[in-house]
Amino acid sequence: MVGSKWIQTWIRRVYFLYLMLTELLEVCWMNNVISLNSLKSFDPKELGSKGSGIAKILSQNFDTPDGFIIPCSVFVDILGDQAKLISDKIQSIKPDDLTQVQEISKFACKKVSSLKINKRIISQIESEYSRIGSGPVSVRSSSISEDLIGASFAGQYRTELNITGIENIVSAILRIWESTFSANVISYRLQNDLLNAPYEMAVLIQKQLDPNVSGVMFTRNPINGDKRLIISATYGLGEGVVTGEVESDHFEVDYNEQANNSSLIRAKTQQFTLNSLAGVEKIEVSRERVLEPTLSSSQLTQLAQIALELERVFQSPQDIEFAVESDSIKILQSRPITSKFPVVEEWDNRLDRNFTWELRKGILGGAPAYKLQIDIANSYADGARECYKKTAVARTKNHDVKFIRNFAYIRHSLGNESKDSEIRNRHSSKCKLYLDRGTSMYEEETLPLLRKIHARLRRAREQGNSPLQRLNYLKKCINASGFAMGHLHWCSNVRPDDFDWAKEFNEITGQPKGMAKIFLQSIPTPTTKLIKKMRNLAVIVQRNQLLKKAFSKKDFSIIDDPKYQNVKDFKQFNKLFNALLKTYGYRWGFGFGSAITLTSPTWNMKNEIPLELIRLYSQEDIQKAFRKSGDEATQRYYETRRIRRFLSGNSEKLLRFEKSLKWAQDQIKYMEGHNHLIEQNTVGQMRDAICELGKVLVEKDFMSHYDDVIHFSIEELESICEGKKTKSEAHSILKDRKEEFVRLSRIIPPDFLGKPKEEIEALNSGDPIENNYDYLIGEVASSGMASGNARVITENDTPDRIRKGDILVSKNLGPDWTPYLPLLSGIVLDEGDIFQHPAIIAREYSIPAIFQTKQATTRIKENQIISINSDDSKVILNDKIPI
Repeated sequence: MVGSKWIQTWIRRVYFLYLMLTELLEVCWMNNVISLNSLKSFDPKELGSKGSGIAKILSQNFDTPDGFIIPCSVFVDILGDQAKLISDKIQSIKPDDLTQVQEISKFACKKVSSLKINKRIISQIESEYSRIGSGPVSVRSSSISEDLIGASFAGQYRTELNITGIENIVSAILRIWESTFSANVISYRLQNDLLNAPYEMAVLIQKQLDPNVSGVMFTRNPINGDKRLIISATYGLGEGVVTGEVESDHFEVDYNEQANNSSLIRAKTQQFTLNSLAGVEKIEVSRERVLEPTLSSSQLTQLAQIALELERVFQSPQDIEFAVESDSIKILQSRPITSKFPVVEEWDNRLDRNFTWELRKGILGGAPAYKLQIDIANSYADGARECYKKTAVARTKNHDVKFIRNFAYIRHSLGNESKDSEIRNRHSSKCKLYLDRGTSMYEEETLPLLRKIHARLRRAREQGNSPLQRLNYLKKCINASGFAMGHLHWCSNVRPDDFDWAKEFNEITGQPKGMAKIFLQSIPTPTTKLIKKMRNLAVIVQRNQLLKKAFSKKDFSIIDDPKYQNVKDFKQFNKLFNALLKTYGYRWGFGFGSAITLTSPTWNMKNEIPLELIRLYSQEDIQKAFRKSGDEATQRYYETRRIRRFLSGNSEKLLRFEKSLKWAQDQIKYMEGHNHLIEQNTVGQMRDAICELGKVLVEKDFMSHYDDVIHFSIEELESICEGKKTKSEAHSILKDRKEEFVRLSRIIPPDFLGKPKEEIEALNSGDPIENNYDYLIGEVASSGMASGNARVITENDTPDRIRKGDILVSKNLGPDWTPYLPLLSGIVLDEGDIFQHPAIIAREYSIPAIFQTKQATTRIKENQIISINSDDSKVILNDKIPI
């Protein structure tokens, strides 16, 4: 009996082991490829976000093309040990270091492209491919980290359409995996603080549709959150809708009242369709269909029903891709809308309702402020309040700032116009007194004060490197920045507001206004001196083959390579570069028109910024540029002498000429000088101080990155540095603040709070400029004529896209771009003003510039050939876009 029981026990154990091994083998075998018609799980960790969404769509019996999924685990298994190596490199990326992003992306993509998919998995893919008919398929990404509520990753990963044959499918799968580490994806992760988000990627393979119509629909209005269905639809494949390459019809559907529906039917002259061999192609739409609506009223009703049902299934407003094939609506994808929606709540419970409070746009607002940013803004407001008290300068009138849910609101103050006028006149008289003496308030009062401030900051910086000493330095920098930007910045203008040098020149001499610019060219300023230093360094790069080759590849590490430190050119380069950083290292790019943020680096923090600029200058004919600058200075000298001789018989006009010329030249020196000393050397020094404190606190394990400092107020930082908060408390606060910032970033705050304001004019108000299809009209910021390729720059672009001779097209530009401008042949802006830094630099270097076009960035395409003609304030649009 004992022997029999023993045998039975072992039989049971062997049978149990057999079941386990069978199940394990089934998992290892079957989970490599999962058929869409046998999905039992919605787990995004296995299917990716898109695959999980498709699983939910299928579970609710929506019509979607059949297919199969290569789960995330396959990518993880095949990538193996390379995953950690790639992840570690990505984690090492410095903020805003696009060169490093490109290098690491290239490294990672090379690793992925060399992966081999084993024969067993290929056999399963082949089996599933046969099951769905062995015809054309679409191969799409399904990352764990895409299609999320906070970050859609829309358009970041690769999609392969119209793929036929098992070999081509396997190649497409590898390309999808490779796109996991594309430079665009890594940059997107950096911008959205998602470097630590998972990289696992599933691949979704479905029957390729050949639709009559395709489109995208939002279950809510993505702009304002209204509960209306918004649809864009076009003929053929939907690629043209999401890229904007073809025209699409626009429909708005009221879920409750069909009478409130609206439509905009556009001329759809082209569509994307399947190529007979592979991929897609663009073809002409037949003339009779060009103005036909893509969707019928019954199809709109069907889409509205589908939209509501998908919103119910996914429990949030949805962004849905669909296609219509043989009158059947197919759902291709459904993901959360990532747009900001207004939050309905009481906003002004802490504001004085007797006043109008306006949302502060620009670097302080329009987006939620970080805790440290609130302290910085309050310091600026203190400086502006002091300036207004002493000068009544209009720019400082609205100096009361309140933060509601971390959004900055400024109070519209009516003031006392009689008292303000008296103070303003007194201040103007003081400024004019300086001007009459041949000097200025900026030279006599502001400059000495700034030098004292910088001396005090230098002493504070040298006090030590403990957390408290670094914090003390940061506090002094914040106070100095607030005083310099809020007070000194606005009260030091060197000329009357109504002064027009070109008009003055014409009235005094009777000569054309256009000649006036000669007297303002090649004026020595901090910016022109910087550009000269850059060109001197670029000369060294041009003449040394090692440097030239390394810089052409953006390999700037060569200048620190020990084996070259005794080479003459390397020693000279490093000596000049260190001298440049000593003067310009705090350069941050802060100023009017700038798109930088509180986390953008200074040149001290990121040497690659000036090195990239030197690389760009090394590609130009530097000697020609030096000769041009010298010729302009010589022309200015001789023209000045000529006019003095011309007016020598009229002492009154000669005196007026001398005074006006000095005002005009001093204004240029003032604009560039105060930007260098205030925005760059004072505010930029504050940015460096944030970084330095952060590094010390990272070393003490109070935070993980130096820029985490911005999530704490000064009071909280004092508690940390004084040891009143533990490391775990600091990390807990940091976690909450980051989550709070993400939540607040999704809110669209009201533009105004408190007392209604009926007649507040926006800064960019005025009658819209009428523009023709063939040209744009704007305001001349710098005269001249130029033609060239358009380089359309967005807020997130970096200057390394600039090429010599480009015409730069942008919404606006700040001081961060001014060192790059001499490389351009022209500038075209939607906004901008003739007093801002890019306009001044454009005039100094005779670069034609047209500002205030309103529509340049929407009308002009990348690489389009355009021409500037300042004589009629026009930007001529050429249809030709070179390949």
